[in-house]
Amino acid sequence: MQHLVAARGEAVSQRLAGAIAGRIEAMPRAHGTLQRAADWLSSTP
Repeated sequence: MQHLVAARGEAVSQRLAGAIAGRIEAMPRAHGTLQRAADWLSSTP
C-alpha cells in the first residue's frame, strides 16, 4: 500500500480534491458558506 501511495499519491489526491470540490459546488449553501469563510480568512491580517 505504501508503494502505491508513493507512486500514485498525487494523482489520487488530485482526483479526490476534484471530487470533493464537485460535491461542494453541487450544494449551493455549503459552497456559499465556504466562499465566505475563504473571503474572511483572506481579509484578516
